[in-house]
Amino acid sequence: MTINLNEKVWVRLNDYGKSILFARWNKYSKTTEKQILKMHAVKNDWYEFQIWDLMNTFGPHLSIGFNTPFEVNELRFTAPD
Repeated sequence: MTINLNEKVWVRLNDYGKSILFARWNKYSKTTEKQILKMHAVKNDWYEFQIWDLMNTFGPHLSIGFNTPFEVNELRFTAPD
């Protein structure tokens, strides 16, 4: 299977994940939390990212045995219903 890093994926962020996302955006701009969530939120707390952006944003925060930024460690390759 081949997956392009520009493909979209969907994750459910927990509070820790949202704090990572907000901190990343605030590092580069003064975007409000509401604007950030609007850019990424799809439906029912599912957030859309390109794979490379997801890896870039959350990669440094992923490790076995530690707090994960995603609810139930689930990543979807199709849009949630």
